[in-house]
Amino acid sequence: MIAALLLAATAPLADIRVGTEDGIARVVLVCSAPCSAEPAADGGFLLTGVDDSLSVDFEDDPSSLRRISVTAERSGSRLDIETRTPPRAVEATLCGPQSLCFDLDLREVHAAPADTVGALDAALGRLAAEGPPVTLASALESLGGQAIDKKACTAAEARLEVDAWALDAFRMVAFCRAVAGNLSEADGLLARLEAFAPDPLVTRARALIKERVGEPGRPAQLAGGGPRR
Repeated sequence: MIAALLLAATAPLADIRVGTEDGIARVVLVCSAPCSAEPAADGGFLLTGVDDSLSVDFEDDPSSLRRISVTAERSGSRLDIETRTPPRAVEATLCGPQSLCFDLDLREVHAAPADTVGALDAALGRLAAEGPPVTLASALESLGGQAIDKKACTAAEARLEVDAWALDAFRMVAFCRAVAGNLSEADGLLARLEAFAPDPLVTRARALIKERVGEPGRPAQLAGGGPRR
């Protein structure tokens, strides 16, 4: 969340830019003066430093966005972004001297029956009740809905080399690091992914990794420092 700034001066928007990549939609507002945004209580965002009214429809685009509207209000303007499916997460950041970026995670959930931590915990609990204790590898495979083997890990690494936006490949690389025993590196990669696009699968994966810390043969705590990728 971007903290609201109490600015007296307001101005129209200079430009609006929209792009999508691997299910992540980005809306960029280029302001004519210093601006900021904070979430509105009933949805949308309150824009400080912006005095504008406009609407952009995307009815001919079946992918993700439906409409972007900016409405002038007494203390600035309001931004509403309508999508064809509810976003899993929305993040607002200041991405330039006078630019605001709004990233919407519109990816469909295929790997898990429901995108809630509770449902994921229940699924893992059933696995534990049906057989031997769940290993980290089997837990992460259940979480991601895909086998974590040499072939899958190599494919994920190769995909990331050509497409840095491949978030599912990024997650798989982190899972591979964890299964290989590099818990600190895996947690660092997942922390970066979670900061960019909050995801209950990633949250649960980090919890699983941290549960393994302190087991026999494991370090007492996650090592410091950022991920190497």
